[in-house]
Amino acid sequence: LVHLQTNGWSEEEQETMTKSVSSSALATDPKPAADWLAGIPATPVQKEERLNSIVWQWAQGQSAANACGAWLDAQPLGPEADRALESFSQIILPDDPESALAWAQRIHDPARRAAFTGNIFRQWRLRAPTEAAAAADRPGQKTGGF
Repeated sequence: LVHLQTNGWSEEEQETMTKSVSSSALATDPKPAADWLAGIPATPVQKEERLNSIVWQWAQGQSAANACGAWLDAQPLGPEADRALESFSQIILPDDPESALAWAQRIHDPARRAAFTGNIFRQWRLRAPTEAAAAADRPGQKTGGF
């Protein structure tokens, strides 16, 4: 996508430029931009911020969410992806609460996963109580204790 010549730049300047370029690129051609941004060496904190940024900028709208979900599904998801998984779950919740719950269940940290799946399920139950109750009754369904 872009190769930045960053010799002599501070880490802060490099990160600012990366955010600027990625924001513009994600708006015009999200998949290559996401691949580029995810492929840049980063600290765990930077990686967490970048994954979350990709999701928030890309996943708005049903067709975009499907493409973003396919991309996210192909990524190696460890603890640094938890925030992005929360964001993605929240974005798709209004259109597909069952998928939102499934994505939330992929959160790495057990306490964070339990809290967030409970939150997703509560929101689903408020919007569509019958469907949420039916999903909660399925064998193996994890709804954060709700």
